[in-house]
Amino acid sequence: ADRFQKTGKQFLDIGFLTHVCDPAGFVAELLQTTFEESEERRAALVASRPPRPITVGQITLRASDIDATLFFYRDTLGMKLLARMAVDKFGFVLYFLAFTTEDPPNPAELDAIENREWCWTRPYTTLELQHYPDSPANSLFLPEATPGFDSITIVLPPPTFLKLQPTPGAAASQLRLHDPDGVPVIVGRSDDPSSTTSCLP
Repeated sequence: ADRFQKTGKQFLDIGFLTHVCDPAGFVAELLQTTFEESEERRAALVASRPPRPITVGQITLRASDIDATLFFYRDTLGMKLLARMAVDKFGFVLYFLAFTTEDPPNPAELDAIENREWCWTRPYTTLELQHYPDSPANSLFLPEATPGFDSITIVLPPPTFLKLQPTPGAAASQLRLHDPDGVPVIVGRSDDPSSTTSCLP
């Protein structure tokens, strides 16, 4: 916590964050659940919210065609778009999705500032799509046994999973799909018909 406070910085009106590297050199972003305001305000906000379990907060991907990518994750897989954050200074836009029935504080204006800190306090993993207009495709394919990002694993309830099967009635329990930029997405089927969806890197 002390290291985070020393190295962390408020990034525009997005969030208070810093970056670290694992032993292999892969970068992880540490994001505070509140903006960098006064210590008293942070303490009050934290005290007013239930404790958040340790989880992967976000999976970040870059999308070259945001419309096609939103269609894949939102309309095909069933994720919900929770917030949109335009970072005009650096020329990109962020989109945050999750498997949830929750609504952000201002669902009518997904760009609203109040939706941002709310996103950082969710107890489930969100998917962050970073879109640079006119950016090239960003396919992720790794040779066998190469360290790095392999895929995203998503577990869906049976009704949603069955709609994705290329052959109706097939007995498959897992599908391997690719998003519009070629990111591998492993889709599993939950054995519990009433289960909710989940997303893991």
